[in-house]
Amino acid sequence: MSNFGDMWQEVRLSVGDRKDIDTEIKSALNDAMIDIGMMFRIRQLITPNTITTTEGDTEYVLATEVLDVINVRNDDKHIPLEKGDSHEYDSLEHDNSDKYGEPRKWFVDGNNLILYNQTSDDSEFSVTYRYVLRLSDMINNADVFPLPREWVRPTKLLAKSYVFELLGQGDKALAAFQQMSATVATRNIGGYYEKIHAKTSSVDFGYYVEDF
Repeated sequence: MSNFGDMWQEVRLSVGDRKDIDTEIKSALNDAMIDIGMMFRIRQLITPNTITTTEGDTEYVLATEVLDVINVRNDDKHIPLEKGDSHEYDSLEHDNSDKYGEPRKWFVDGNNLILYNQTSDDSEFSVTYRYVLRLSDMINNADVFPLPREWVRPTKLLAKSYVFELLGQGDKALAAFQQMSATVATRNIGGYYEKIHAKTSSVDFGYYVEDF
């Protein structure tokens, strides 16, 4: 079982034992832990939450630990809702005669889940959204790394990439990132992982999100 102290000191050694940037290394490690969960949709972090719609409401407050919503499903109709966006929502007529009915689309606005097209009528709908759990930062050296053991090395490699980027060493940052993605692919541990494509100066992530 890995702890925070061992992990950040190993990252520090891997970037040249830079004792002058310990704070930045610790921050990079926590950022990497969160981003690993986001990029690969680690199954242990996928959490469902069910809400009930109310008449006339489009906004529903998300659980406080939500990092990212993956998908939304109408449990009563047993169908997934389509992901929309704020631009489409803002362009809709909200005062037409058929504005009320069964929500068909969703997007996230800040801490709110927006259900629209149509606005819920007096029929209540049970809606479940699945999300990536927001992990708490590791602070103390004894804090235990909260992800499964197979994610320790990818997290350290991604943190290493972030530190090299901070130091202005882009080539080394890219190499560490490619090492991380190769490790995940070789171990076949990226739950919803479909592809990661590394470009010369930036990274383009591709995700696969399954319906449920």
